Amino acid sequence: MLAAAGGTAVFWPPARSYPEGRLDNNVGFVCSRGLLVHPDLAKPASWWQAAAERGTAAGQLNYALVLQNGLGVRVDEAEAAV
Repeated sequence: MLAAAGGTAVFWPPARSYPEGRLDNNVGFVCSRGLLVHPDLAKPASWWQAAAERGTAAGQLNYALVLQNGLGVRVDEAEAAV
């Protein structure tokens, strides 16, 4: 896949080459930075939730942080601690 990032061509491996959940986490990161999409805190939260549900450690950490801080979702410290 070819994506333009700040005027620079960036080649990303095909989605099928990523371990399950890792792609969800990476898309959440891209969305959280407003790269290639309009900034919207709810988008990365949903991607990180998907990554967390697939068992990806980075996704679990990122989703817990948005839950704890209420970034794009309602604060839910009990769920963040799970």
